[in-house]
Amino acid sequence: MIISGLLLFFLLALFYQLAQRKQAVPQTKKFEISAQAQTFPLVYATSISPKDLPLEIPNENRGSSEDYFLQYLWKYFPQYIHVDIALPIKDEFYYPDFAFIDKKKRLFIDIEIDEPYALPFGKPTHYLGSDEIRNRFFLQQGWMVIRFTEEQVVRQPKQCCKFIAHRVAAVTKETKLPDLFYHIDDLSIHQKQWTRRQSEYLFDQRYRDRYKHLLKAKK
Repeated sequence: MIISGLLLFFLLALFYQLAQRKQAVPQTKKFEISAQAQTFPLVYATSISPKDLPLEIPNENRGSSEDYFLQYLWKYFPQYIHVDIALPIKDEFYYPDFAFIDKKKRLFIDIEIDEPYALPFGKPTHYLGSDEIRNRFFLQQGWMVIRFTEEQVVRQPKQCCKFIAHRVAAVTKETKLPDLFYHIDDLSIHQKQWTRRQSEYLFDQRYRDRYKHLLKAKK
């Protein structure tokens, strides 16, 4: 009887410990930031299913780099690239630079172009941590986020499109890319995300001038 009582006590104690441990296990996040080493292209993935479709609202803030890259996006993804759309957040809106939307496969991608500072006064932009709230918002809406640097899309726009195609294929379980990407090399420009101080330094060096002239030369 004593042995049976001790065994019962031991089993009850073990059951209590397992129950407490189960309660202490944190819930798995429904999305994760998968950018590695903060090196562009930055890719943020989510397992949340997309929610409502974005609203069609004109975006008047596109610059020359966005207009330039848009021509390549339309060439390689003619059915899926959208502009002038927005997602509401309280009384404001988030505008993707470009949206890749495949309604049948429920795939929504926010494609962004990040420049290190804004003209004409050099305000630091897209520095480490500055886009975290925006990225998380899109992830919570079921969108993937891909961020390129401005220099990447200006110098290697075709390679950036191929990078997008690889990410789409990975999500949709496609075994190969469309034929039009086979003659295109992989993206070879990989840049670490800058800090605010580095952004200020890049403005002092007028870093964007080193490649912005290519926009006129390539037109």
